[in-house]
Amino acid sequence: MEPHFYSEQSSDGSRTLDDEITDYENKAARSIQGLRNLTPDTPCDPQISAELVAHLTIRNDHLRRTFTLGVQAILGHAIEMFCNEETLRAILGYDGNTPSPALKNAIDAEFASNPQLAALGLPSQMLYQLGHMAVKQNFKTIFADHIPQLAAALASLSSEASERARLAHNKALAAGLAPDKRIEFLSTLFWRIAPSRDSGCLLPDCIALAEDDDQGPKPLMLADLEKLRTVYMPLSPDKLLVGLRVPEQPPNPFDFNAAAAAASQSFFISASREHRFAALSKLTGSCVKDFVDRTIRQIFDEFLAERRATDRGPAIR
Repeated sequence: MEPHFYSEQSSDGSRTLDDEITDYENKAARSIQGLRNLTPDTPCDPQISAELVAHLTIRNDHLRRTFTLGVQAILGHAIEMFCNEETLRAILGYDGNTPSPALKNAIDAEFASNPQLAALGLPSQMLYQLGHMAVKQNFKTIFADHIPQLAAALASLSSEASERARLAHNKALAAGLAPDKRIEFLSTLFWRIAPSRDSGCLLPDCIALAEDDDQGPKPLMLADLEKLRTVYMPLSPDKLLVGLRVPEQPPNPFDFNAAAAAASQSFFISASREHRFAALSKLTGSCVKDFVDRTIRQIFDEFLAERRATDRGPAIR
């Protein structure tokens, strides 16, 4: 554990973000102990439960690692897409015979700002086609001249992702240790204590799992709050704090420990050294990586499909 995870020690003795979080978590510790003392099936205060879950799920390193992974995935896909000549031709609309809307807008803007060009009276359709063919024929040279710099810039941003995640995380925490909007959504759930299954539960580094679709449980921070069905947060090896959208709905009978291990980024905590718990370590990180890869890939695939559908058409004559 880093000694000053959120902020450096102040030179003048003034309070730091680490100090604020320490004080806040002393209060949170009392809330956790109060919940641990409750027996299974006991209803819990929704405001206390929501604030506790909201705080603990945003203040840990799991969020930083996930943000870093997401940024690196975006930049990796961007390099793969925009630094590939064939793909970039399609994105910019130079893989077919039809001038793209972007090229037309650029030519129109140039004529609007240059009265001397406009006075020539050249037909817009002819200019669109001439501009399109000129860029299309010289695209390989343009690509070779400019894309290596773009690839280097994107790679540099990827290497800075971890530090940028740290700064963004600290800034968000300084603005509020338990975001009001998240508490508002979470407090609409019906909270209760549930016994853990399988003779003890793990504590994932994401702290809480959630179900918001039919893809199975995921870290709460990756779930759509407006679609939340269930939230699970271990309080101890034998007790879970569970939030339900429908109070009578029983929690889904999935393997919580396997899901918790997969949802963890770098570690999980177990009260036992039994082989069955140790064997789960091979799942660590798989849920988050799959979620990020699937989500980013879908966004880029939809973008490329949309660009190809928009810019391809019959030649202008």
